[in-house]
Amino acid sequence: EHVEAREVWVRRINEVDGQEVKGDLDKYRMLKFVRSNQGTCYNQRPIVKVGDHVTKGEILADGPSMELGELALGRNVLVAFMT
Repeated sequence: EHVEAREVWVRRINEVDGQEVKGDLDKYRMLKFVRSNQGTCYNQRPIVKVGDHVTKGEILADGPSMELGELALGRNVLVAFMT
């Protein structure tokens, strides 16, 4: 329905008797440049655009360490497991 840097508006569309009926409008706020406990900056960016059809459970925004809805840690990540 409406997308801005700080918020995403999503309208629910229900099907009644074979016709689409506009439902409720939901508002999702993005966190913009919020300080984290580690002294870093936390930022969310919307990845949906006006006119996109989204389904329940679909990602609307990217956060830290995310790129287009997927975890983005870079290449050749060295991981150590300690027991």
